[in-house]
Amino acid sequence: MHYRIIFFFILIFTANNVFSYEHYITRNGTITLNASTPLENIDPVNEYVSAVFNANTGDVVFQLKMLSFKFKNALMEEHFNEKYVESEKFPKSIFIGKLFQGDSLLIIQDNEIQGPNDSYKNFKNVIAKGEIQIHGVTKYIEIPGNIIIQKNSISLDATFAVNPYEYNIKIPKIVREKIAKQVIVEVKMNLFPK
Repeated sequence: MHYRIIFFFILIFTANNVFSYEHYITRNGTITLNASTPLENIDPVNEYVSAVFNANTGDVVFQLKMLSFKFKNALMEEHFNEKYVESEKFPKSIFIGKLFQGDSLLIIQDNEIQGPNDSYKNFKNVIAKGEIQIHGVTKYIEIPGNIIIQKNSISLDATFAVNPYEYNIKIPKIVREKIAKQVIVEVKMNLFPK
């Protein structure tokens, strides 16, 4: 009888861990930059973005290495790393914040979004609020996006604009017409339970 009780508690503890995760992570999220103009197509991709989401607190962190952005044109990639974002001096970019649904923190329990309304489904518009650091400059930002909760994963996507000048990224006058003043950042993450 004693062994059956122990087995029962182990079974309940294990089942709870299988269906209710706290941390979701990825090391291969994708961020695409679009700084294209009619004169030049500039759309590098970084497929090695790390992210962690805490489903119990709404905390979220994204981190990437600037050198991991890949361009179709090798010369553009070299200029991006050496002249613009100065990847040796500022090797990483990071976002630290929280996910919100409206004014409420986004909390996930048993693979469902929790909130004041029982009609919540597993797809919602969210806002990531926090600090982003690019090129050594840290700024508060609010990023609108979407979250989809599936049985064993969470998908996050967002699109927002960044002005390089706000992060002390200098664009030489000779190429200013070829690079958009606002860089569109597209984020796509599939996170899995840790």
